[in-house]
Amino acid sequence: MATTTNYAWETPDDTDLVKDGAAAIRTLGSSIDTTTKALNPSTTLGDIEYRSSTANTNTRLAIGSTGNVLTVAGGVPSWAAPSAGALTLVKAETAFSAVANTSTTFDGVFTSTYNNYLIILNKTLNSVDSGSINFNMRYSTGTTDSDGANTGGTFVRNSSGTDFSWYFNNATTMKLMTNQNTAGRFGTCNLWIGGLDSGSASRYQMNWQFSTPGDNSFGNGGNVQNNNGTTRIWTGFILTASSGTISGTATVYGFGKA
Repeated sequence: MATTTNYAWETPDDTDLVKDGAAAIRTLGSSIDTTTKALNPSTTLGDIEYRSSTANTNTRLAIGSTGNVLTVAGGVPSWAAPSAGALTLVKAETAFSAVANTSTTFDGVFTSTYNNYLIILNKTLNSVDSGSINFNMRYSTGTTDSDGANTGGTFVRNSSGTDFSWYFNNATTMKLMTNQNTAGRFGTCNLWIGGLDSGSASRYQMNWQFSTPGDNSFGNGGNVQNNNGTTRIWTGFILTASSGTISGTATVYGFGKA
């Protein structure tokens, strides 16, 4: 009996009788059906497949849990929790446009899962030229902290090459960066927040770097610690315009615990 080259499906010989054609077609169809299922074992939304040790047979891997990453164990793909130190997306890039503040947009991004976070602000603009974006931590999933924090070590170089710094003692809000109001002259800012204690009441530490290409200014700053404030269970943050409105995007990542 003749067979196909790759999957050895049985096909009629040239000398087979026409009356046996129906049976031959059924045999071929059954072989195709069996092989197709072996190559496509998925049954559930999110399944993925990989080549098994058996020829012409794939293995089904069910979708992992939320936050899992695809890795290799025992020589085959598998899902697993991120390893310690891994950077994990907590909140995908989220836009805010022409708002006085970001309100509740970034509530709930700090949880007991991580103690340290990276926040990336991108394409920031102020409606008022040289206006600033200010930052406050939030707690109780919606309450803005204004107890005060010492902000120091902030360095800025502006378009004329002048260096200057600012320092706020017991500041109730933190000035992150100045911005332009012209499209295309966007600012960027990276913030690192640490000291959050697995969902327990704590004080936080923060430092950041920023750049506003439009007026060729850049700088970095740091929050020594909110040592004048109250220990709290921190749950999020809010961005506020010093005047007018602000626009941009924010992305939040968490650092895996050791």
